[in-house]
Amino acid sequence: MPLCEAIVSLYQENGLSQLQLKPTREHSVLDLYFTNNASLVKGIHAIQSISDHDMIVVDSVIRPVIDRPVRLLASSAETSQN
Repeated sequence: MPLCEAIVSLYQENGLSQLQLKPTREHSVLDLYFTNNASLVKGIHAIQSISDHDMIVVDSVIRPVIDRPVRLLASSAETSQN
């Protein structure tokens, strides 16, 4: 099985959508963007880069998850022992 068919099979079997449809090098689509939730993507487009092919830029509505330290509160039994 050629590599391109294997990639198509892989993303289809896993419920992914490939959203980058415009060529990024001459008439070929070299850069791909896969997602399992296309409704989160507001836009996708190719821009010129320093490489021999364009770079894709994805505008999405995903918010970053920021890990914050968890403050542990001492129970009343622990504080009375001190």
